[in-house]
Amino acid sequence: MQVFPYSIVAIFFIHHAVGLSFGSIFNDLKDTFSYYSSSLISEQCDKRWIPENITGLEDDLEKYLHGQDLAAEIIISALRSHLKKTYRKKPLVFTLHGWMGGGKGYTADFILKNWFLKGGRSKFVRKYFARKGYTADFILKNWFLKGGRSKFVRKYFARK
Repeated sequence: MQVFPYSIVAIFFIHHAVGLSFGSIFNDLKDTFSYYSSSLISEQCDKRWIPENITGLEDDLEKYLHGQDLAAEIIISALRSHLKKTYRKKPLVFTLHGWMGGGKGYTADFILKNWFLKGGRSKFVRKYFARKGYTADFILKNWFLKGGRSKFVRKYFARK
């Protein structure tokens, strides 16, 4: 559900029309404006910053990813299924396997481009490119302990 600032302002006016002071109405409007103006500048957890553009991803994979039809079909199917759920207990995890130059990073970049407004530069994205030394300790030290758990429900963790 997308909420627009105008509807929130209207709710405040209706709520405070009972007889509260002009100061409380002004403070509520100021808080509402503060939230929306900061979310225009700084990345937030809402549809403006995380559009989850499944059709754009589908088009990009069809147009640019060659020879990986099965992978594209599975990725799109998994993302659609994940989006249908209103409450998600567990994150959706992709593990892309293949030879060097097979398109794993290329595919991950398409997912990022269509899922986050800032793509790979989003503060909700972590990318690690490692060949070995990728253990549970590495994940704990470099991912979870740096705030990877608490910021946002839809993070993206890429490993190559």
